[in-house]
Amino acid sequence: MANQALTRLAIFLAAFIITLGLIEVTAYSVQKDEQIRFAHEVLREAEDASEQITDALTVTNTIAEPSCDTATMTVIRQLVHENSEIYDIGFMNDESVLCTANWGQFPPSISATNSKPHSKAIVFTSKSNICFPSTTSMI
Repeated sequence: MANQALTRLAIFLAAFIITLGLIEVTAYSVQKDEQIRFAHEVLREAEDASEQITDALTVTNTIAEPSCDTATMTVIRQLVHENSEIYDIGFMNDESVLCTANWGQFPPSISATNSKPHSKAIVFTSKSNICFPSTTSMI
């Protein structure tokens, strides 16, 4: 009788361990597939952003004298509108923001000392509170 109980217990434990193993293999496979899908999505988004930035830089570099006139503002507003990965494009003179596609012209006192210019006609700033002071923090 004890021998039969031990056999049943051993069969139960073996089935339980096999079931846990199958669940683990299935979960691993699903997780791996999901991570691969996510990695491809992130790569696609990065490639889209890179392509859009390159295209926008190509267009803005053709502007002979960057200014905030109506024609130039129309060009940079159209670039922002057509490129989903670009939030704003603006012009600077030394450390002053002159204008941006979304915000229009600024008074001459706006400074962007922490921004990083990448071309004569476009700037990517890492701290928006430089241009747009706010009591709430932006992430």
